[in-house]
Amino acid sequence: MEVMERWIISICFLLCPTSVNTHQPSLELWRTALQSGLYLTLIRGEVLNIHKVSEEVYDSLKGYGKRIGDIKECREHAIHNNGALHRQRRGFLRGALKELFNILEDEPGLLGPKALYVFMALSFARDEVLWLARHSENMPKNKTPEDYVDNKLAELLYYMVKLKALAAKHIYVIQRYHVQYLAQFDAMVLKDTIQNMFVCPEEESILTSSFVSSLSALSIKQVENKEVFDFRPLRLDWLRLQAYSSVNKAPLAIKDYPDLAKVMNTIQFHTKLVDNLGELLHETSELSML
Repeated sequence: MEVMERWIISICFLLCPTSVNTHQPSLELWRTALQSGLYLTLIRGEVLNIHKVSEEVYDSLKGYGKRIGDIKECREHAIHNNGALHRQRRGFLRGALKELFNILEDEPGLLGPKALYVFMALSFARDEVLWLARHSENMPKNKTPEDYVDNKLAELLYYMVKLKALAAKHIYVIQRYHVQYLAQFDAMVLKDTIQNMFVCPEEESILTSSFVSSLSALSIKQVENKEVFDFRPLRLDWLRLQAYSSVNKAPLAIKDYPDLAKVMNTIQFHTKLVDNLGELLHETSELSML
């Protein structure tokens, strides 16, 4: 969520503000991001006062007077509501991570089908920890400073570490489940999706066919024999296919086949669970910037 907000505010609507005035969904997205907090991390300890910077940018543009009012309104909303909201979220996540860890510790076999929940829990918890760190150092002047101090933060961090260690410990369970899932389900869904495409030029056809054949060739014996998996070529080919299909007047336009994008993004995630679990755990729980 923090990364999305950073892209929405810092990159998108500060550099390309015109869509805020011309596209209603963009306006709603921008307002939601502005209401999420007062600061965003740029790099390490450097933070961006999002409302101040946004107001300066839009104040320098003609025809954006209404947006200045929106920025001030979102700032007031963030000051008066976000502290309590995030305090409640941290309280909920402490209980949720504890329950999730206890269940998965008792039944590690559930790590296969429920791996996504582990990464979601770690990501939500990390975002809350980072939010608190940013705002406690730049606490707004209000009547509830206790919303920016958390004496139970250590418990949340403890269960983040325990969940991360549990997933790393049972990597074999996660690999075994997702190798079978890739070969027996993802490959079949991808094959059906490709067959339903009306246009598929030769080069794109070669890539999509290689996806299906690579996934179909997977076997549970590879996990049992402790073979080292490497799906980087497949993921690079998917990036190559996206590049081919995203240019102007491409014979195969990816925007016309959203199901293909959904299936391939899911497959990409499943392959990372098999060959790069450590990177996923790092992405969703890294706190070294504190």
